[in-house]
Amino acid sequence: MRHTRWLRAAGAMLALLGTAAAQADPDMFAAERTGQLGWHIGVGQFTPAGNSQLGDQEGKFDLLLGMSYRTSANLAWDIDLLLLHQNVDTPASITPPLWGTVDSRSALDVTGIAGGARYIWPLGRWEPYLGGGLGVYEVRLNASGQQFGIPEDLTVSSTELGVHALAGIDYAVSAHTTLGCEMRYVRVQTSLGSVLPGTLEAGGRTVSLVWRSTL
Repeated sequence: MRHTRWLRAAGAMLALLGTAAAQADPDMFAAERTGQLGWHIGVGQFTPAGNSQLGDQEGKFDLLLGMSYRTSANLAWDIDLLLLHQNVDTPASITPPLWGTVDSRSALDVTGIAGGARYIWPLGRWEPYLGGGLGVYEVRLNASGQQFGIPEDLTVSSTELGVHALAGIDYAVSAHTTLGCEMRYVRVQTSLGSVLPGTLEAGGRTVSLVWRSTL
């Protein structure tokens, strides 16, 4: 099911690329976009990487907020804040406290700041691109429960380096604003000690709607 959604999204992007090529006007908005500082925001579906240590992984969403600077018609540099959220079965290593309970499901979040570059093909109002970069991410497992009727959380976290690759296409609503679709693969490997022994792949794939605007 997850692979089917991914393939459908990729197919839709290829169809948009075909339309873009047919309607190409490479010089449209080129001057307005070059040398501009901009911001972007995105939201979409997160599909986590599979892990044998985690039970019933359920990807929820991703959030993206960032700044960019376009040095030429074909090159842009980005700084992104990223959140990847999923729910998992609470690990068996987390036991209820005395006179307390632990929820059966826990939240696993990846938050970080990443820098990268995008190579853009201006095709009139359409702008397909490829890119990648690296960042620093915090991986946080949060198990909720109660002790003596009082809510109590157990949190385990680690900070790691990660890398990402992305592909997308934007449509220019105006000379300074675009709306597009972006697919991103994030790889972050970590270890959460005795709570989740072994190496954990905390990243995964995202498919997001992204709004971009110049300042």
